[in-house]
Amino acid sequence: MNPGLDAASQFHIELADWANDRDRARLKELRHAVFITEQHVPEALEWDELDATSQHVLAIETASDRAIGCGRLTPDRTIGRMAVLPAWRGRGTGAALMRTLMEQARVRGMLSVTLHAQTHALEFYRRFGFEPEGAGYLEAGIPHQDMRADIATPDAPSRVAVDVVRHSLRTLAESCEWLDRIASQARHRITISSHDGDPPLLDRAAFMTELQRIALSGRGAEVRLLLRDTRRIARDGHRILELARRVPSFVEIRRVEFDESGLDADAFVLDDVGGVFWQPRSDIMNAEASLNDAHRTALLSTRFERHWQRAQSDPTLRHLAL
Repeated sequence: MNPGLDAASQFHIELADWANDRDRARLKELRHAVFITEQHVPEALEWDELDATSQHVLAIETASDRAIGCGRLTPDRTIGRMAVLPAWRGRGTGAALMRTLMEQARVRGMLSVTLHAQTHALEFYRRFGFEPEGAGYLEAGIPHQDMRADIATPDAPSRVAVDVVRHSLRTLAESCEWLDRIASQARHRITISSHDGDPPLLDRAAFMTELQRIALSGRGAEVRLLLRDTRRIARDGHRILELARRVPSFVEIRRVEFDESGLDADAFVLDDVGGVFWQPRSDIMNAEASLNDAHRTALLSTRFERHWQRAQSDPTLRHLAL
């Protein structure tokens, strides 16, 4: 750990998926270390059926890519399994996890959330608007207290901000790595705006594996690609054409004439949980990526929808995809 840097610059928050093998292994390793080894929680009590249906978050040490903290939001509006490794306690890690979980509750339309707090952490949770409910009790031999907090409505926006971490990318390898990470956290939808399909970035097996997973993810699945120029992929082919051929109901490609002023000359990829990959003026040597930039995602999504509505399917691509 570099003492010359503040802690907030040394870690970032990622959304995690229990169905993803890597995410699940990180979550289990971290919770085993904190709850089972350190706090002596019986292992049979640590794992439950809610893990598979909850939204998990991970705090990741940026330099080592090591998981240092975690938490989850269950479908029944409960925040829990908050764990931070000892070396990272008191350094803002728990607060960053909490802000992200509260924001995830808000975007899911939850009006309130509850948690089962260890009593030594009551003041920490009060910082986020939680207040005790009922009498204290023992859980796994540890004193606990139920707490509840209201979630701000759209008319009264939350004052709890999410820690947005944006990464500057300067090479194709970095861009490919972050694009795959963004696609891997998408649940059911991904949106792509590109000049000509950008084969070095988008026509890759790893990325297409994630697009296929999204396209086959069930109700609400949607993969959309908006192009300025379709000549390149019509001439040279593209993996997304094959995917569109196999699952045409969930993969759609359109072409649009963009503003010649160049204001729309950037390229971007958006997932459905706040992840964004952005290239100003489609410059592969000057890209940015974030796993949780809901504000930029919303702005780019609005612009994409405006262009998408006036875009048209290209008959040439339809023929190639059949």
